[in-house]
Amino acid sequence: ANDADAKRTARRELNVHRIRAKQFNFLMKEEDAGTTTFCFDLQQIQNLSKIPIQEAYYSLQIAFYSFCIVDINAKEPIFYTWNEVQSGRGSNEKQFGEVRQLGID
Repeated sequence: ANDADAKRTARRELNVHRIRAKQFNFLMKEEDAGTTTFCFDLQQIQNLSKIPIQEAYYSLQIAFYSFCIVDINAKEPIFYTWNEVQSGRGSNEKQFGEVRQLGID
């Protein structure tokens, strides 16, 4: 009896989940003319200077960062790239790209 009850409960929860997911997807597809949607991505850090010698490897390695902003409607990605010599990976660097994209001074 416990096994049958657990299956019924699981099916009921799955049905509720599916209904909520459909409603969420329906709401996400609605487009508001006064709204702009952006997608942000700080891509995986690429370490440059691949040197096989152990001592030189750690002393010469430089991280390269790529931050992408895409206006979903325009579908034209804008990339901001820098290395760790120019700046770090902190929130200030990402906010710089966001502010420039939005046209905020």
